[in-house]
Order: sequence, then structure tokens, then C-alpha cells
Amino acid sequence: MHAVFSLMVMALAGFGNEEPLDTFSYPDNAAASRAWVASTGTPAAQAVREQGRPALAVALPFGRDPKLERTIHDRALAVDLSPFGAFTLELAAEEPAAVGQVSLYFRSGKGWYAAGASLKAKGRQTLRFSKASFRIEGKPDGWQKIDGVRISFWRGTARDAEVRLLRLAAVWNDVAIVIPSAAQLGGKQALSAALRNAELVSDMLREMGLECDAIEDSPQLLPGLARRRVVLVAYHPALSDEAIRALAAFVQSGGKLVLCYQLPARLGEVLGFGRAKDVRPERPDQFAEMRFEAPDVPGLPKAVRQNSWNITAAEPVGFQARVIGRWFDAEGRPTGHPAVLLSQRGAFFSHLVLSEDRAAKKQMLAAVLAWLEPHLWEAMFHAEQARLGRVGHLASQEELSRYVQASKNAAAAQRLEEAVACQAALASQVQKRDYAAAVESARQAQKLLAEAYLRATPSRTPEGRAFWNHSGTGAYPGDWDRTCRELRAAGFNMVLPNMLWGGLAHYASDVLPRSRTFDQYGDQIAQCVQAAHRHGIEVHVWKVNYNLSTAPREFVEKMRRAGRTQVSADGSPVRWLCPSHP
Repeated sequence: MHAVFSLMVMALAGFGNEEPLDTFSYPDNAAASRAWVASTGTPAAQAVREQGRPALAVALPFGRDPKLERTIHDRALAVDLSPFGAFTLELAAEEPAAVGQVSLYFRSGKGWYAAGASLKAKGRQTLRFSKASFRIEGKPDGWQKIDGVRISFWRGTARDAEVRLLRLAAVWNDVAIVIPSAAQLGGKQALSAALRNAELVSDMLREMGLECDAIEDSPQLLPGLARRRVVLVAYHPALSDEAIRALAAFVQSGGKLVLCYQLPARLGEVLGFGRAKDVRPERPDQFAEMRFEAPDVPGLPKAVRQNSWNITAAEPVGFQARVIGRWFDAEGRPTGHPAVLLSQRGAFFSHLVLSEDRAAKKQMLAAVLAWLEPHLWEAMFHAEQARLGRVGHLASQEELSRYVQASKNAAAAQRLEEAVACQAALASQVQKRDYAAAVESARQAQKLLAEAYLRATPSRTPEGRAFWNHSGTGAYPGDWDRTCRELRAAGFNMVLPNMLWGGLAHYASDVLPRSRTFDQYGDQIAQCVQAAHRHGIEVHVWKVNYNLSTAPREFVEKMRRAGRTQVSADGSPVRWLCPSHP
């Protein structure tokens, strides 16, 4: 039976606005099994009640049927899901270990959209599936032409169990990210990169309490945007003309738009940013840090570390646009290039938002988005409030207080008192609805509570406190003594520096080619060991085995001619030494 669902809008706390796709309310087992068709080997679904609510019982016979990898239930569903950015599945599970993964699929013509989630715990819970996390199978016609839905439970431990489904819903929130469709990017690698970046930004926002939808770039984009107040384009190297027109109309109707890296001329025009140009670094680590100067933007960090390989520079040209952050290099020198622009209509980040310096990156995103839409501060405050007191293995501030008291550590007790005072200020800020200040107070209180926890936790003896250094030059290239001196003052007793790869060395190697780092700064192992021992720090050299990605081309060719490199499944050479040689 092919059914078209009538959708009604309602609020769902914690997830934004939702439209139910199925409430799993069926009069009897026959109706349930007709609606949700079980595949071969999967038991038929049963109509039951879960604590007074209608539910669909799905049996998981993973114990008695060792060959069953997953259960499959399909339902006909004709609906346009293009405006929505996420989906939720409410269920109850008494044996979560029996389930390895929960998969949600939407069928569209000759293809599928598929995403997975894990059961969090025993009992009732709601799983969330961001549209950015859905992978593509086959050739779907688009989110606007969904004609079926599938729910699968994959094998976990070998035991029989049952899951009860309570509600499946499509969700939309005030904040959304536009993602590319499979047809717009030439290969799966480009599409995966774009979706990964969208998911990264979405995860950061979610950690701050801002649920974020993913909306696919399609002819149906404009109706989906109409529901939103802030829209981001995290990374979309092939933004369609239709999407550019839809986003421009969204901004002109009062919506706020945040772009990263790409700045199409029409969108720059409506945002107040112009003269975009590609800028490649003239030296290594030229774009290493963004520093901000905008005291009127609450919550903006002083700096954010990010090692960008190139940027798109732009200039403010209208709508009270200005540069609020600029790029600095690894030595702290200004580059003269803008990092972040802000106007009354939106913002532009001159590169992608990357994962490094995650805490400061989230603070930057929070400040920019909430400056554009101040009501977002309230949602972020509630998220910060929910985290207060949850530190380490302790689930509440009451537990933390008892833990600190039992430690008899005066410094820990002092930090706890300071946190309580900070929370008193927070209560006053909430009463005045000054949520921007309340977020900052909540963050400071949590920082103090975390320090109280750390000071109350006794150190193990002996304990290795290691500093992992990817560059092989320490924190200050050419000055291992300063690095080791500061590490020792901070309580570290080990350093793990990356000193060599399969085809490159930062020391005076007689086997591997010597790196530019060696040429510029000298023997890094010798300098590191000498400085570390002077300050009582152990050195454990980190080697990247077999990897030739950093090796000079001549060395790679030499290894290839000697038959010492790996090949791919089709016989093509790859830049890796072969571990089976000799």
C-alpha cells in the first residue's frame, strides 16, 4: 500500500520543530505488518503498547538465528523531505547490547539515503540522524521525491531482544547548513569532503546547544530556507545558480547567511562583501591563527588557531560590513589578510572551519551566529547549564562537592567556592535575560569546577605526562630549551616528537634524506634530547612508519626502482614503503 502522509507541525524540546512521519499507532498486528513489511528472515512487526503509548514491537532474534545480520522493515512513504535537516527515532530498548547499529533509510526512485546511529543506553531514548550524515546508495531522485522508508537493526551481541518503536519524525531548526547533492560534485571523494565538513560544523553547533539542519542544494531549496533564521554554507565548491538565487532571496527577506571559503559575487553583493580573490601562502604557516578585534561582539575569543593552506580574501563594501578577525602567521606576525568579515546581513570566513582548536572555534561560531541572531544565546545557555558539574566520572555538582571535600585539597576547595560564586552571578544574569553574559559565566563556572576536580584527583606514581609534538621542532622552532622549560613548569615529564617518516628525517640521518627543518634549525633529535635532559624530561621519538608522503621525489623514485614500495590493488604505485621488504 502506497500512502501519502499528512504532516502537522509541533514543538519537540531539544530537537526544534518536528513533523511526525509515523507514530506507530496500529489497531492490530495485521495492520502493523501490512504497513511495515518484514524482509525474509525478519519477524513480522507487532502492534503493542509501551507505558500506555502505541508502539511497534520489532523482534531481534540474533541469539537463535546466528546467520541473521540485521532486521529489515520497509514502509511505503510518499513525501517531500527536502525542507528538513534531520530525523528523530524515538524507541525503547531493554537489551541495547544486542544492537550493533540502528540504520534509517529513505528510498527515492532507484536509490537510497542511509544513516546510522547507536543505542545510547537501556530504556526509552531518541536517536537523531542529521541529513549531513546520510550516505548515498544507488541513484536517488532527490529528497523531494521520497517514496519509502526502512528501519534496520544490525547484530550486536548474540542474544534475542526486542525494540519498541514509538515515533519517527522529520525535524527542522532555526539554523541550517546547505550541503551539495550527489549530482553536483563529480566524484564521491569531493562529496564526502563537503559532507564531512558540514557534519563537523554541525557537531560543533550541537555541542553548543544549537541543533542544526542539513538542507540539500536542489530546486526545492528556497521553500526549505523560509523556515530558517540563520543558514550556513560550510563547504560547497559547486553551489548551483538556483541555490545562489535562493540564498540571495533568503537574505533579502531578513535571513542571516554565513559563508565559508567560497564567496559567489551575487551573495557577496547582498551581504556587503566584495572583491573576493584567492590568496595562497607565500611561506609555510602563514595562515596559522585568527585574531579578533570586535568588542561589540559578545563571546568572541581573542584568537583561534587554524593552519589554513590558502584563503579567499574579501573586503567590506556595504551593509555596515567590517573585518572582525585577521590572519597571523605561526610567529605571531600579521599577514594583512582578513579572516572573518561581519555585516548586518551575515558573515564570511575566508577559509573552511577546521577541527583544530575546537573549543575556541566553537566560541567563535557561537559569537558570530548569536550576534546575527541574538535569541540563539538562550539555547546555548541551556546547553551550558546542563553541563555544569559534570566532570570526569562525576555526574553532578553535588557529587563533585563531596569528591572535593573528601580530597582535603585546599586549592580544589577554593576553586569550588569560586565556581559557586560564579553561578550566583549567572542566576542574576538569567533573571535579566542577559543570556550572552550567562553563557560566559556558565563556561567560567564549569572551568573552575573542572580545575577543582583535577586538583582533588591524586596523581599516580609514577605517572607519564607526555607532550605529543607533530612538527618535531617543539612549540618554538629553533628553541627546544624554551619548549622543555615550559613543559616542565607545566608538570610534563615526557615529550613524543615526530622526528622521522619513511623517507625524511629531522636529524643527521645517514639513511634517510634530511628535511628542510634539519637544514634550517639543525639536528632536532640532538637539540631535543639535550634540552629535555637539562629539564628532567624523557624523550620518546615518534616515527611515521613506511609513509613516503613527505619524502623528496628523487628518494621515492629510487625506492620504486629498487622494488621497495607498495602498489594498489590494480598495480598502481603508491607513496608507501613495502613492509614485506626484504
